[in-house]
Amino acid sequence: MTDRARQGLILAAGHGSRLRPITLHTPKPLVPFFGAPLIAYAAAQLVEQGVRRIAVNTHHLAEAVAHYVDTVLAKRYPEVEWYVSHEPELLGTGGALKNLESWFDPGLFWVVNADAVFSADLSKMALAHEREGAQGTWMLTRAEHATALRVVLRDDVGGVESIAPEARDDGAVFCGVHLASTELLKLLPQGKSCVVRDGYLPWIERGARVLGWETDAFWADTGTPERIMDAHLRGRSELPHFRSLGVYAAAS
Repeated sequence: MTDRARQGLILAAGHGSRLRPITLHTPKPLVPFFGAPLIAYAAAQLVEQGVRRIAVNTHHLAEAVAHYVDTVLAKRYPEVEWYVSHEPELLGTGGALKNLESWFDPGLFWVVNADAVFSADLSKMALAHEREGAQGTWMLTRAEHATALRVVLRDDVGGVESIAPEARDDGAVFCGVHLASTELLKLLPQGKSCVVRDGYLPWIERGARVLGWETDAFWADTGTPERIMDAHLRGRSELPHFRSLGVYAAAS
């Protein structure tokens, strides 16, 4: 059996501009979802999976995010080594990882967007990653509420092939959750970059197998007021699951 990924990054640095005016004073990772900050869900999922080293990148309203990590998450999960990676200039999804290249131990790592709430079982995703001998694995969905985001194209055996310029019926949605080898970090340039465009796609061109692991479990992108409302409507049935993860205790 391959070693499980015991380290990860929660992406929490964005401005959340589509959620203004809320995010003028509250950083997007701390926007509440059923009473708990969004970042609490990401943290709980990683800890449940056995992750014991978690970095959180910050930029917009960084002090508030760092304070939550230090005063809530670190106390709720004392077994976890927490690291706040502050970005004076926003580095993007790729730059955030490159900035942590020396912090990561060689091996596998998780990445979870702080604003992506989901109930999929990460252990099943990790098992698929190992079984398929993949270098990277993306969580994908084809949920009907997100058809406009179906841009991920896969080959006949489920490998990520490319990103379409616009949504397609045969495409899938990238959920903002991925598992990869630290070999990916070597491809990322210094400074601001996109992990998909500047990391994964060149990696795939070089022969890396990146699995598209599809789930029909609950997933919500909370990037706009409309999507947050939709997430609350669809997510009510998931509350027992989130309670079982200790999300609400982590937010108290």
